[in-house]
Amino acid sequence: QLWIHVTGWHSVLKCYEMYGPGPLSAAEEERFWAECVIAAELQTCKPADVPRSRAEVREYFAAVRPRLCTSERAAEGMHYLLRTPPSTGAAFMTLSRLAAPATIASLPKYSTP
Repeated sequence: QLWIHVTGWHSVLKCYEMYGPGPLSAAEEERFWAECVIAAELQTCKPADVPRSRAEVREYFAAVRPRLCTSERAAEGMHYLLRTPPSTGAAFMTLSRLAAPATIASLPKYSTP
């Protein structure tokens, strides 16, 4: 649960910086990570385990990386997201296929397909 939460918040911040107005101020970023801790607690994560800065997120990713694994179901899910089938409808398929590269660009570099 914590991995999903931290990766999501990391990606939201990275997308905001890459595709939005740019980096947050120091105060805004401090608030962002403080709110990340609150949201994690609501998802049953222990607040003490939640990274509270970019540096702590990098440390967390480095610590978790050796334990990461994949599954056939995860590969199927990624295949669906990256190559959304026409049966989902032309608009959804097009949007998904346009958003996929932007989403991948926000992931930690070692985790990209």
